[in-house]
Amino acid sequence: MATDVSIKPDELITLPPALRASPARAVFTLALPILGEQLLVFMIGFFDIWLSGQVSLEATNALGAALYVSWLASLMVGTVGIGAHAMVANRWGAGRFQDAQLVARRAMIWAALVGITCTGLGYLLSGTYAWSIGMRGDDLTITTRYLRLASLCFAFQSITLCGAAIMRATGNMKIPLLVQAGIFVLNMPASYCLVYGLGGMPALGVDGIVIGTVFAQACGGIAMASLLNFGPTSITRARHVRSDADNSHTEFGPIQPLTAYEKVVDGHDADHKNINRDLLRLGLPVLGEGISTWSGHLIFIGLVKSLGSATFAAHIIAMEVEGISYLLAVAWGRSAATLVGQSIGAGRRDLASKFGLYACLQVCVIAAVTSLIFYFGSGQIFHLMHKSPEVWDVGIPAMKLLAAYQFQLGVLIVLNQAAQGAGETRIPFFSSLFGIYLIRLPVAYFLGIHLQMGLIGIWLGMICDITIRCLFMIFYWIFRISRREIRSKPA
Repeated sequence: MATDVSIKPDELITLPPALRASPARAVFTLALPILGEQLLVFMIGFFDIWLSGQVSLEATNALGAALYVSWLASLMVGTVGIGAHAMVANRWGAGRFQDAQLVARRAMIWAALVGITCTGLGYLLSGTYAWSIGMRGDDLTITTRYLRLASLCFAFQSITLCGAAIMRATGNMKIPLLVQAGIFVLNMPASYCLVYGLGGMPALGVDGIVIGTVFAQACGGIAMASLLNFGPTSITRARHVRSDADNSHTEFGPIQPLTAYEKVVDGHDADHKNINRDLLRLGLPVLGEGISTWSGHLIFIGLVKSLGSATFAAHIIAMEVEGISYLLAVAWGRSAATLVGQSIGAGRRDLASKFGLYACLQVCVIAAVTSLIFYFGSGQIFHLMHKSPEVWDVGIPAMKLLAAYQFQLGVLIVLNQAAQGAGETRIPFFSSLFGIYLIRLPVAYFLGIHLQMGLIGIWLGMICDITIRCLFMIFYWIFRISRREIRSKPA
C-alpha cells in the first residue's frame, strides 16, 4: 500500500550526503545558484538605469517611478510564492511528495490569476500613480506611457516568481537560475537595439527599454511554466513514496495534469481541502506587508521628489546600486528559508535554528564588502551611472551613508525570509508596519524636510527603521526558535 514516509531525523532530503553534516556549507551551497540569479536580476536593472541615463533625465525619472510599481507588483505576486514555498518545503522535508505537487499546481494557478489582476490594475492606474508622485507635464506623459507598457510584464513575472519559489522549496536552485539567465540574455540586447534603432528595429527611445523588458519577461514566464509542468525536475517527477518492512523508495513519473479552475479555486479535493486556506493564511500577511511597505515607500519617495528632480534621480541611482546588497542578502535568505522549512517538516528544529544562524553570519561577510564599496566607490559609481553634475553633487556624499546600515539590512532580510520559510509570516508583517510608519517616515520628514538636511536626512530615517527592525528580528529568532528547539528535543 502506498503511503507517505518521512526522512530520517538526521537527513535533509534535498542535500547531497556530503553536505548533511554541515549547516554552514549547506546554506552556502544552496545560496550560490540563487546568488547568480539575483546578480542577473541586478544587472538587468543596472543596465536599464544606465541606459535611461544616456537618454535623458526624464527617462531616468520615468524608470525610477516604474521600479516602484514593479516592486509593488512583485510583492503582490510573491504572496502566492512565499506561501507555496513554506508549504512545499515542509511537505518535501517530510517526504510527502504528492502533497507538495498538489500545492504547487494550485499555487501556480493562483499566481496566474494574481499576475493578470496586477497587469490590469497597473495599466489602468498608471496615470494616477504618476500624478500622485508629483510628475507633471512631459514627465507625466512619459512616465504614464512607460508604466502602462511595464504593466504587461506582471502576468509573466508572476508565473516566473511562483515557479521559482516552488523549485527552491524542493532544493532545485538551478532551474530558476537558468530561466533568469535566459531573461538576461534576451533583455539587454533587445532594449539597447530598440532604444537606438539597431538591427533594423525602430528607434523608440525610452519606450524601447521597457518593451525589451516585456519581451524577455514573457519568454521567462512561458519557460518557467513549461519546465514546472513538463520538464525533468524534482517537483514534476516525484510521484510517491512506498514503504515496506525493509525498504523505502521514491517512484518517478510526470506530474498529473492541472486540476480544473473550479476545483482549484473552490478547493473541492477530497483529501486536500485545506490547501487553499493555508495558502491564504500564509500569503495574506505577506500581501499586507507588501502593500504597507510599498505605500510607505510611496510616501517616502514623495518626500524625496519634493527636493527636486536631481535629488530624485540621485536617490533612484543609489537605491538601484544598493540593490546588489539587497539581492545578495535575498540569496542567503531564500537558502535559509528552504532549509528551515524542510528541517521543520523533517522534525528537526535544532537544524532550523542553525541554518538561520549561519545564514546571518555569512551575509554579514557580504555586508562588509558592500559597505566598503559604497563608501569608497560612490564617486566612480555616480560618474558611471549619470552624465549630470547636478546629480553627482547630491548623490555622491549621500551614498556614503549607505555603508552605515548594510549589516542590519542583510540580517533583517535573512531572518524575515527564514521566518517565512518556517511558516511564520505575521511577525515580519507587523514589524514592517511598525518600522515604516512609526519610525522611517516621521524621522525622514523631521530630519530631511523640517531640519532641511535633504537626501541625507531622509535616508537617516530609513537607517533608523532598518536598525530597529533588525534588532527585533534577532531577539525574536533567538528566543522563539531556541525555545522551540529545546522543547522539541527528546527528554
